[in-house]
Amino acid sequence: HLFVARMWRVWELSPDPHLLFDRAIAVDRSHAAAYLGKAWALLDAGRLDEATLAAEDGLKRSPSSPWLLDVRAQIGLKRGAFRSAIALFDRVLDAEPELAGARIGLGAALLATGDEARRQSLLQLPGTPRTVVAFGLAHAEALAKAGRSVEARQLLTATVLAAPVFGAFA
Repeated sequence: HLFVARMWRVWELSPDPHLLFDRAIAVDRSHAAAYLGKAWALLDAGRLDEATLAAEDGLKRSPSSPWLLDVRAQIGLKRGAFRSAIALFDRVLDAEPELAGARIGLGAALLATGDEARRQSLLQLPGTPRTVVAFGLAHAEALAKAGRSVEARQLLTATVLAAPVFGAFA
């Protein structure tokens, strides 16, 4: 575990961070966290096919890992496979409701599919201040990018007003 944690720290320093995780996998092929790191590194590099393979390899070792399911859903979102991403994000959030990235990804997929009612319901879900603020800000940005600036301003205002002054980003 310490080896993988150290690799996460040097992620930004490496031109090919997925190779760091390959080393961890070579040492212990059962280490799901190494597959997770590799999948995220490849996703960040835009190498979606390889990221998918890494995520799937990790899921073979840890089929119910919400973090591996999340990266798989993020890959689907990036590919435009919104319906399958929604199904995966639902599984992630059933297991880890505070995983802000999954909540944000689900909202983005719902926005892309036009499921406005369900996307709006995500804004009402309980969560820690950090999760709620991250979700609100991400969706305000998505609405603005979609040309829905009035809604974006309303959501941004509501998010800021709902956030506690101290501690939301602590």
